[in-house]
Amino acid sequence: MPSDAEHRSAYEHHLTVFESIVDEHPDWAVVVLFYCAVQMVEVMAAAESLHNHDHAMRNRWVKERFSSIWGHYRVLQQESLKTRYLEGGDFNITTARARNLRQNRLAPLIDDIEARLNARGPVIETKVKKPVATK
Repeated sequence: MPSDAEHRSAYEHHLTVFESIVDEHPDWAVVVLFYCAVQMVEVMAAAESLHNHDHAMRNRWVKERFSSIWGHYRVLQQESLKTRYLEGGDFNITTARARNLRQNRLAPLIDDIEARLNARGPVIETKVKKPVATK
């Protein structure tokens, strides 16, 4: 089972990928946003010693336990399905739409998860500390 730090690292990597592709490939950037959400949901699951093995399990867990993020999570999932499978919608996702989803769907989801994790106690810091130059 991956640790919360490993999921958080994957989230940060995905966010970097989003920024690197959003202008040229906003459709696939939306897929990456959804996987940012997946990784952060799994950070929360790992804090409870749980690992969701598939999307169906994760969807049930989020919907039943965390209604405040379910709407955001579901929209990101649906938008990613449009790109991956042309499922239920228009394939024409613009850069503006992708950035809007990051700001109005992913950001509130992340804020909610971080607040929940912080309420539980210390959150493991996963950022790499920069070395201090010595003289």
